[in-house]
Order: sequence, then structure tokens, then C-alpha cells
Amino acid sequence: WDGVTKDDFYRDKLQQMGTEIIKDRLNFKSWHALRIAQDVQIVEKDFDYILITDVRFHDEIHTMRAMFPKQVIDVRIKWTGNENQGLKGELAEHKSEVDLDDFNFSEYICNDGTDAVLSQLNWFVKKIEGDN
Repeated sequence: WDGVTKDDFYRDKLQQMGTEIIKDRLNFKSWHALRIAQDVQIVEKDFDYILITDVRFHDEIHTMRAMFPKQVIDVRIKWTGNENQGLKGELAEHKSEVDLDDFNFSEYICNDGTDAVLSQLNWFVKKIEGDN
């Protein structure tokens, strides 16, 4: 995968590798989160903020909350208008796409595809800076 191309073929392969192989068959339930947490531990003193932009499962957020209990703020950016980002059928219903649908996030931001999301992001940044 080139890290850029988004199509059904690559999405299916990534879902299979990340979920069916790593999480289910190999039983590495929090492997992705633990691996990222190690990277964070290595560089955390060099940065004020580290953003993890793609989380797919409850266990990934719980792992980060457990390892960094005072630092994690989980935010759901809710896309409106194109809920599944063009995914259809089994790809859209895969557990990696829906596991967090019922998760209780600390914050929610709505992205309707307009510049309105920028004011919400600015509000969020100011809130974080005010909390520190």
C-alpha cells in the first residue's frame, strides 16, 4: 500500500490484516495502541501535544487512557453527509469502521465539509490550551 491510495481493494486488505489477522487470529488485541504508545513514550518530552488521528477500537482508547491517564483527550470528529466516506457493504460494516460508534468520547466535533469545522477546531484548541 502506498499510504495514499484509498480504494476498496486496499481498505479490505488493511481491515483483514489489522483486525482478522493481528487482533483476532494472533490475539494481539491492543497491538496497534501499544505500538503507538511506545512511540509516544520515546518522544513525549520533545512535544507539548501528540495527535493520534486514527483510532478504530475501544481497546485502543482504553490503552492510551491507561498509559497516559492525565494526558489523553479523545475526540470524535463526526462526518456528516458522507457517513461512510464512500464505503459500501461489508467494508462499511466492518468492525474496524463501526466499533467506536457507541463509544462515549470526551469531545465531539462535527465536520459537515464546510469551513464551519474550523471554528469548532479553534474552540477545541483554545479549550485545551486553557486546561494546561
